[in-house]
Amino acid sequence: MKHLLTLCCIGMLLTLSAQDIHFTQFYANPTLLNPSLAGHFPGNYRIAGIYRNQWSSITGGGVYSTPSLGADFNFKRESQRNSLGAGLTFYNDRQGGGDIANTAIVLSGAYHIANKSETQYFSIGLAAGYSAWQLNESDITFFNQFDASGNPTQGNGENFMDTNQDYYDFRVGLTYAAYPDARRNYRFGISAIQVFSPELSFLGDSDSLDAEVPVRLVGHGELTFPLSDKTKIMPVLLVQSQRAAFEANIGANLGYELNDELELIGGGAYRIGDAAALLVGVTYKGVQVNFSYDFNVSSLTPATNAAGGYELSARYIGFFDRTAKLILPALRFF
Repeated sequence: MKHLLTLCCIGMLLTLSAQDIHFTQFYANPTLLNPSLAGHFPGNYRIAGIYRNQWSSITGGGVYSTPSLGADFNFKRESQRNSLGAGLTFYNDRQGGGDIANTAIVLSGAYHIANKSETQYFSIGLAAGYSAWQLNESDITFFNQFDASGNPTQGNGENFMDTNQDYYDFRVGLTYAAYPDARRNYRFGISAIQVFSPELSFLGDSDSLDAEVPVRLVGHGELTFPLSDKTKIMPVLLVQSQRAAFEANIGANLGYELNDELELIGGGAYRIGDAAALLVGVTYKGVQVNFSYDFNVSSLTPATNAAGGYELSARYIGFFDRTAKLILPALRFF
């Protein structure tokens, strides 16, 4: 099973073109989702990290593992309505337990335009990234390596031209956000990732259509509104399309405020045709930690029925001056 699953991962990358990383807690990685979200939060700076591990129950080592860490800043001054935001995010994606590794860094910038009452914002963002890929050929087992007894003892017969590849990635995004009052808010955004379709090929066929990393189109929406004095609900929606790949993720989280400093979070999500997820989390003094687990419901679920993935995210929003006022209306969860 380990050899076959690893081979499937490699095959999808080599023959169907690379697909981007994705997170169930997509809102925990805002600048990777949409560059116009850089600096859009109630504070001066935000530090956010997330780790995803998928299908470790099959191989014991994780077919996919992706840590990501980023920081972004809000440069709004109290005397200004409009503001600038900027962020830097790093991630390392390992597929097949490390048979394919992608290390990337993305620099994002955004401009936020507010109305006179500063209750509505229109944001535009740009981002540039660098992505380095490595294929560990010696760790890959191909179908033609298996002998009649099922042992991988034969040569793979493959001719990789260059197992180290890199490209530059450019992104654009737009977001509209509104804050009718302190407890209600909503925002909707669209973005395009890899807008110039950079080339990635370990086989030396850079002129082939399959060597292009296709543009990824993203649409997302988040809402927050109260159910009671202490309880609120936060529906989320994500739709992504990248050539033949399509993803739709819908979910909702509930927040319960125990006091002014402590909030408990719980919820779930469904990635259509793929997985259902449950989430628990807590926010304390500006620090938010969430844990989610995906239960695979697709046709890829193996006989063990144990294929899933978990994510652990953490986020902190802070001020350079502790006496500073909120730059945006309170937006605790996002």
